[in-house]
Amino acid sequence: MLSSGILPLLLVLLDSGRAEAAVAVLLVLSSCDDNKASIGSSGTIPRLIELLDSDSYQCRQDALNTLYNLSTYVGNKSRMVSAGAVWKIVQLLGAGEVDCTEICISICYNLVAVEEGREAIAETDGCIVAIAELLDTGTPKQQEQAAATLLLLCTNSSQHCQLVLQEGVIPSLVTLSVNGSSWGRDKAQKLLQHFREQRQRDSSWLSTSPKVVVCNTEAASMNPENLSKGGKRRLCKTTSRKIGRTLSFFWKSKSFVMYQC
Repeated sequence: MLSSGILPLLLVLLDSGRAEAAVAVLLVLSSCDDNKASIGSSGTIPRLIELLDSDSYQCRQDALNTLYNLSTYVGNKSRMVSAGAVWKIVQLLGAGEVDCTEICISICYNLVAVEEGREAIAETDGCIVAIAELLDTGTPKQQEQAAATLLLLCTNSSQHCQLVLQEGVIPSLVTLSVNGSSWGRDKAQKLLQHFREQRQRDSSWLSTSPKVVVCNTEAASMNPENLSKGGKRRLCKTTSRKIGRTLSFFWKSKSFVMYQC
C-alpha cells in the first residue's frame, strides 16, 4: 500500500469528512515497524494530533493509538514533540479518560527517551504534575509507566530532578518499590536511589564550598554583612532552591536562599 502511494491520499482524507476511515487505515499501517519512518516523515503527525480533538470517540482513539505506534520509532519522537504532542497529552491526562490515560503515559515514556522530549515534559505546564499523580491514582500499569518516565527524566538532569521532588513523589515511590510488580519495583527503587545520590552530592557541595552560606531568607535580609554603609542591601548573586514535599527523613520541606557574594 505504501509503495503504491497511499499516504498522499490518506493525507487528503484526513483533511476531509472521511478522516475517521483514513485514521483507521493509518493505525493498521503504523503497527508495522517498516512503515513507521515513512508515515512519520509524510506530515501525518500534526494532523493526527489535531484529530485528538475530534467529536468522534473512535477517531480520537485510533489517532492516539497511531501516535503511540509512531512514537516507538526514534526518528518520530522529535517530530511529535515539535508538533505539540506533549501539550495535547497533558490535556488528555487532565480529562481523566480511562481509555486514554495508559496510552498517553506510554507515549510520554517513549518521548522522554530523547532530549527534546525531556525538555518538553519539564517545560509544559502540568505535565510533571499529571505524571506524578498517576503514582497515586493510576492503575498498576500506569504507575509503573509513570515511575519509568520520571526515572528517565530525572537521571538526565538535576533541574528536572528538583521539579519532580517538588510534587512530593517520595511516599508513592516507596509504596511502589514495595508493592509494585518486579518492573515497577525496579524503576521506583532506582529513582529513590537517584534522589538519595543527588541529595548526597548537594550536601557534599555545600560542605566543601567555603564561599557559600546557607541561611533563612528573612535572616539573610537582616544580616549587617549583607548591608552597605548606606543601609541598602549589598548586591549578591542569589540562587533560590525550593525543596518539595517529601518524607521528613529524606528531604526537608523548606525554602532556602544560597548567597554567594
